[in-house]
Amino acid sequence: MTTLVRLAKIQALAFIALVMLLAAFTNIQDFDANFAYVQHVLSMDTTFRHPQVMWRAVTSPAAHRAAYATIIGWELVGGLVCAAGAWRMARVLRGSRFAVDRARAIGIAGLMIVLALWTFAFIAVGSEWFQMWQSPTWNGRDVAVGFATLTLLVLMWFTRVDEQ
Repeated sequence: MTTLVRLAKIQALAFIALVMLLAAFTNIQDFDANFAYVQHVLSMDTTFRHPQVMWRAVTSPAAHRAAYATIIGWELVGGLVCAAGAWRMARVLRGSRFAVDRARAIGIAGLMIVLALWTFAFIAVGSEWFQMWQSPTWNGRDVAVGFATLTLLVLMWFTRVDEQ
């Protein structure tokens, strides 16, 4: 049973890696589609535009490109680290608990990178700081919460020590 549980954890980690790598690929391939999202969120041009928070708006095209590049890089790094963790776990699938724990560390790091993207970049910065939740068009908060929740569940399960 331990091998099957380990295999399931590898699969979950690999699927998180796939989501992140596909997101990065899409953002690179169809740059303009999600770049518009970043522009509108940072500009706060579709929020309630309350004067008390509008000073937070960033309207610089260079800052928009830098933020978008950072998101794409974050997606790539998170996806690649998760993929490396899944690969290392697969290599020690039937190994000792010690070998699995060492291999699992990379997967944990990858999941933490992904969780930070969703919770920090999209929920804290995008939704709260730039008031993205107010936008009827450019509100990605629910999607971010969904991915953050999924990533956290996988992280919690992934860090659970297998019985052996």
